[in-house]
Amino acid sequence: FPVTIGSHWVQHFERKSYFFPALKTVYDKDTSVLNSFFTAMACVELQKVGDRAWRAFTGRSDLTNEQLAERVNQFIIDNTIGRFDGRFVIEPETYFTEADIARGYSWSTRIKIYAPNMKTVMTLSLEARRIEDLAE
Repeated sequence: FPVTIGSHWVQHFERKSYFFPALKTVYDKDTSVLNSFFTAMACVELQKVGDRAWRAFTGRSDLTNEQLAERVNQFIIDNTIGRFDGRFVIEPETYFTEADIARGYSWSTRIKIYAPNMKTVMTLSLEARRIEDLAE
């Protein structure tokens, strides 16, 4: 089959069955975890979790910066724990930049995702020997 960047195709698995060799994204760095469709979809969901955290905490004036950071982080943990089939490690980090502190009304949150690299290539070698070599 001809391969085009960003396309998915099926290949014969057996005579009457097919398979997708891999679900890859269009991300152009082959060594990146962002090549995996599943990692990319987890990132989309993490963006949504981050948006929900902002909606849950925007307008709060009853928390210190430390309390806000702790609760935003815990909100993200609570909304990601047990998700994604255990494929990823997710670490939220809420902090206050100098600009956040100067403004007094903003905060920053970074969600880190640690993902395994998707395996897509196998190198196969075949070695043929005489049966007599087996006894040695």
